[in-house]
Amino acid sequence: MDRLAGNVTPIRAGGQVAYRLAGDPELENDQVAYRLGEQTDARQVFWIGDGATAQAVGVTPGEAVTGADVARVYALMDGVNPVTGEVLVAPKVAVAESAKLPAVPAYDAIVWAAAERGMAAEDLFYTARDRKDWAAFARQVQAQGDTYRVPVERIEALAEAARVPVESGYGRKQWGDAVASKGQRVAIGIKGYDVGLTLTKGASLGLVMADEPQREQLAAIARQCAHDTYRELGERVAYGAKGHHGGGQSAARIEGTGFAGTATMEVTSRAGDPHVHFHAMIANLTICEDGKARTIGSGGRDVLAHGAWASERFRMKYREATAAAGLAEWGWNEATGEYDQLGISADARALASKRHAQIAAEKQIFGPDAGKAIDAMSERITREAKGEVTETLAQVAARFAV
Repeated sequence: MDRLAGNVTPIRAGGQVAYRLAGDPELENDQVAYRLGEQTDARQVFWIGDGATAQAVGVTPGEAVTGADVARVYALMDGVNPVTGEVLVAPKVAVAESAKLPAVPAYDAIVWAAAERGMAAEDLFYTARDRKDWAAFARQVQAQGDTYRVPVERIEALAEAARVPVESGYGRKQWGDAVASKGQRVAIGIKGYDVGLTLTKGASLGLVMADEPQREQLAAIARQCAHDTYRELGERVAYGAKGHHGGGQSAARIEGTGFAGTATMEVTSRAGDPHVHFHAMIANLTICEDGKARTIGSGGRDVLAHGAWASERFRMKYREATAAAGLAEWGWNEATGEYDQLGISADARALASKRHAQIAAEKQIFGPDAGKAIDAMSERITREAKGEVTETLAQVAARFAV
């Protein structure tokens, strides 16, 4: 289900949380906290949410996420109420791969043992339940062959029921390692969803290259539009389901009471080009109207389905707000097939759309006869833009000032 929508990514691991908070999936909690303490107006992390769910987990929408909040964010993404410590949504877990074995050796051992006794394999099992388990096991082996792996507990149960030793079909170490890992479980569920929102290239350039007072206004508008878009997205997808789904039954929708999470605003790409965008971490839970917390959006399908809607909604809000404030004019861009900010030159778009190495190469192409403005622009762009220290919005703007 991952990446069914281009701007929606299911969040499954702690490293994904660290990346969205601090830009690096390998950071430990104290390092994430340190990075959050170095936020600037070019990279801001703030709380998002709405309704009773946000209130219950202690989220005030719009407030900055600080270094002191790291444990709160991880708890929320783990389905735990950061305020009370209550597990709101238990993580979905599965048997660890280290506790699984290929099914074929056990299947072969049981089939051969039955053949030696002149019996069908199913006749080795005395109870209806054991015969049913064997039939299901056999069907999967026949369908999947050597790729079918099962928990060692299941192999032990079948072997005991058939009274057939199967260990010899595995190497001593292979069998011993699986038995030693027996009972281990790993989390496989979705912690939340990153819903990305991005301004057009022209709008990103217009924000970065604006004069300081307007630049600050545009950044504030972008942040508010993102917050409003996430709130509206929550109204559409923050619902739960109750009852069993499958086998001819359908789960019933039950309304939620809002959502909670964080959002990160960045004004540059990884290469340092103007690229105003947001990453949300919407926790995979809502407290439903019956008081019980559940996962959201029909198993996440509805969240993924709303990715494109959220992106276009955000851009529409930004266009309307900036036009109303007299800060930007908009028109249809035939080349890109989208509405974009007017008044941004083709040269500015080209120079601000190159990757680091490409821009350095372009400077060489212009050669010593290049105009001073183009030369200075190229030099600023080829500087290391994203490193350990986050630039301020003014510093980003200075790199693109002609």
